[in-house]
Amino acid sequence: RSSTGALAPPLAAPEGAAAGEEDEDDVDDLEEPPPLNPLGLEAAHQLLYHAVDDPTIPARTRNFYRFAYNRIAPTAPEVNVLAIVRSCLAEYLLPSAGPEDTIAEAVDPSDVARRVGARVRQRDAPDSRVGSIVDVAHGTLQVTVQWWDTDLTPLEVGELAYIEDLPGDPAEAPIPDELVEVAVSSRHGRTGVIVAAERLGSGALYVRIHWDPVVFDASTLGADGQLEILGSPDLRLASRSIRDYVLPRGPTPPPTPPPEAQDAEEDLGPPERLLGRAEFDEEEAYFKYVEQMFQRCGGQVGAKVLYTSDLPFCGVRKGMQGTIVVWSRMEQFQVRWKGFEEKYVNMWRCQLLETADKRFLWTEATPEPEYCAGGGRSGPGADALAAHDAAEVPRAKAFTLVTKVRARPTGGNQHFLGWGSTDRSRQAVDFRLTEKGNLEYGEHTGAISQGWRVVKATPSLKLADRRWHSVAVVRLDTGFVWLYCDGELVGQGCITADLPARIAPGAKSCRRVKQDSVLCGEVGPLRIFRSELTIGQVRAVHALSGTPRFD
Repeated sequence: RSSTGALAPPLAAPEGAAAGEEDEDDVDDLEEPPPLNPLGLEAAHQLLYHAVDDPTIPARTRNFYRFAYNRIAPTAPEVNVLAIVRSCLAEYLLPSAGPEDTIAEAVDPSDVARRVGARVRQRDAPDSRVGSIVDVAHGTLQVTVQWWDTDLTPLEVGELAYIEDLPGDPAEAPIPDELVEVAVSSRHGRTGVIVAAERLGSGALYVRIHWDPVVFDASTLGADGQLEILGSPDLRLASRSIRDYVLPRGPTPPPTPPPEAQDAEEDLGPPERLLGRAEFDEEEAYFKYVEQMFQRCGGQVGAKVLYTSDLPFCGVRKGMQGTIVVWSRMEQFQVRWKGFEEKYVNMWRCQLLETADKRFLWTEATPEPEYCAGGGRSGPGADALAAHDAAEVPRAKAFTLVTKVRARPTGGNQHFLGWGSTDRSRQAVDFRLTEKGNLEYGEHTGAISQGWRVVKATPSLKLADRRWHSVAVVRLDTGFVWLYCDGELVGQGCITADLPARIAPGAKSCRRVKQDSVLCGEVGPLRIFRSELTIGQVRAVHALSGTPRFD
């Protein structure tokens, strides 16, 4: 459409290329037309109008549209292109004026964040006022509707009233020019300003009213809501660049045959930790670091980012993760957000989460473990135990134990970390799987009856499934205990505050007092921290420790 709303004429075709005279076989032989001047607003209108795939356009002419599209990137600033896409092309996609029952559509209220530009009508208003959604407040999910200007010819007494304390009725004003810029209200309760007034040759008074915008809750949208959607633009245009709207460029080339089988790739091992933006004093230093990581680790496309800004942007909120699919520069790149759609953002709102080659991963910083060693294959009998020699249960205000375990079902309990007493008493500290595979942490006080204190994962887990699982226990000196599995909190509870007094160093994969309940599987290295790790730090240890491997 042109700025006046009329359909823009197609781009000029060369002589002899009139509709009906093209030869489909000659399209690929066409040469690029002579270069044109930089695209202005009217040319951009024409280009965007024809960017919509229209099968009625002759094939020869579509070839020139393709060349015109290729010229827009170097000739129009990005901000102007985005503005044109939002206003002009979205306006074109609105249904033309006609019987309203032919253009009504159902709307899912969950799409409110992408409803800018939709044409709406207020159902419960006696004047059936029609307008367009001009803004969406994503934080509160409210939509602002701008009602279309109204022309009243002739203006009848009682249709409008002065908002300010002025005498008489606007319809009886002797001088029409005095009504311009005067605030009025309609008999249906709407408020606005008269923007034009004129006395016609017949003596009737003509006025045009520009109505004030009205804010509605997003819940009023939809088939049964207060606002009825009469027409909507292509909602995907709300935040995308013009680069997404290229015309087809011929048949897709045949897929490249897969390379011949080669030796397995070298195991890269666990990822290294990426630094976060909070660890840099200046943003420019962080951006230079990100650029270096892109250069070292596979480029930008395929890298993952984390949205860190407190302010939502086009439906993207803090904490959402996504993968870069199109890279332009730090100020603009396209991300496919997990559980959402593709949106353009910039690095000022994001943080690099993982490099494209998966060699580096951002996690919370963790303290150095006091102990990190041991592990191995275990079972099925007590003659084959995995050991963590010299591993001591810390006597501190808080401690955290983290390891990885892989177990096969045996129908009985399987202790993968077991500490016994120094005097062969019943005192013990155990981290184990139950006969059904649930995760438990327990301590035995040494009492003959009711000496076992235990915290279980709730609901129950089934970890004896021949797969590796990262497990952790956090214990405070108050007796509070948290259990984690694969980076998620799975259980919590409270046991006796004091640790058993006589616990010997060194853990093995069995119940120490009787040398039974042996783990049938493998247990990884044990990491012991003399502090309470947060869930983010537990996830960091899980991600950065890799999968245990035993020769």
